[in-house]
Amino acid sequence: MKKKTLTVHDLDVAITSPDRTLLSFKNRTIIGKLNLKLLKRDIHFTHCEFEEEFILEGDSETKLSISNEIKFENCLFKEKVQVKNVEFNKKVEFGPVSNEGTISDRDDTKFTKEFSLENTEFNEKASFQKCHFFGKTNFYNTSFKEYVSFWNCTFAENVIFLNTKFHKTAILSDIIFQGNALLTYTLIENVLTLRGSKFKKGLDLSLAYIQGKITANDIEFEKWKGFKTLEEELKNKEDNALAKKFHSLLYPDEKNGDSKISVIKDFYKNENADVYQCAVRREGHIPFRNKIETFKILGKLYKENNDIVQGLEVRKFEKKTLKEFYKSKGAFKFLVNRFILGLNGLSNIYGTSFLRGIVFTFLGSSIIFYIMLTLTEEYVILCTNCDFDWQVFEEVVKYYFISLDPTHKSDFIETSLAPSGFFQIFNFAQRIFVSYGLFQIVQAFRKFR
Repeated sequence: MKKKTLTVHDLDVAITSPDRTLLSFKNRTIIGKLNLKLLKRDIHFTHCEFEEEFILEGDSETKLSISNEIKFENCLFKEKVQVKNVEFNKKVEFGPVSNEGTISDRDDTKFTKEFSLENTEFNEKASFQKCHFFGKTNFYNTSFKEYVSFWNCTFAENVIFLNTKFHKTAILSDIIFQGNALLTYTLIENVLTLRGSKFKKGLDLSLAYIQGKITANDIEFEKWKGFKTLEEELKNKEDNALAKKFHSLLYPDEKNGDSKISVIKDFYKNENADVYQCAVRREGHIPFRNKIETFKILGKLYKENNDIVQGLEVRKFEKKTLKEFYKSKGAFKFLVNRFILGLNGLSNIYGTSFLRGIVFTFLGSSIIFYIMLTLTEEYVILCTNCDFDWQVFEEVVKYYFISLDPTHKSDFIETSLAPSGFFQIFNFAQRIFVSYGLFQIVQAFRKFR
């Protein structure tokens, strides 16, 4: 059905009318820049298309106060939506058309360009349901003083909740974040719930002020294998495009930026405060340290909620990220930490796989045991011209399983000659390796404790 055209002039007359009944517009194409500064009535837009920018701004010193309910149902905003220095004192809703509690799969609200709520206060309930943000979003200094929910929404680009304040319950449910999601200096005063949300790139909780608590359920961590940190993205961009972008943002007046670009690229090894702040406040990139801290926060949350399975997944990703972080530094002092983390990954996948522990222990101990046998000079294991001897084979198997006992005797292999010094070195190594392997197996077995 073709939508009727509604001019901004006609709309201005309607919203300033002394009539205080609900003002409702359905299936309209609104032409002109919409101005709700003089709004005197509750207003609902249903199946409407906004052809031009939607701008609602107050003064920087005195916020524009809106004391009427505003609702957008299944609307299309073709240009920028900018709400700045505004105070909403009644409910504000963006979402689908609800008919007797049911919501159609085809009903949603789309923002094709930039969406901004800078320095805006919501003093009553705010709701964003089935909203799709295809452009940049700006939640700088946005304050939600009552319940707010984002449900079944999509963010196509990196989203930064910079200085955003959630004073009461905030719900982020079934949201698809195509880019990174950062809660940079975000205040969580009561409860923030992350449920069923998909983070296609990454999540940063490290800089959030958590006075209340965060609950997280059904987050897909397998997707986080592609979670690239700022350092990794800077390192992998051979044409320096990302570094040049940061340079233009940080040093707009500098013409020759080769030296500064090299500094930005070197953020992988030496962190730069300007680059860091630009990443987490403006561009939505997540540094290594933030990624590690986010995993720690989530791990603590799952532990408190007794969600062991998700907690193990977080722990695994945290250890992998920590290993990559130490690798990026390249310094000798981090070598031991990298070795320990690498060994943990090989031996039981950071406490999650007892089968890996069994394979690791048997393979490693077999190699050491083979070296020990060769040092006795009485056993030839690899011989193409020899006949197979079952008796010798049984002896070797017996000695191998004896070696798996960390408390075995030093001369457990019966030979005509006394064990050499090298034999004793590898015998000691076998004790250490088997003890470590058995411990890792037990740790993985107890992962659901």
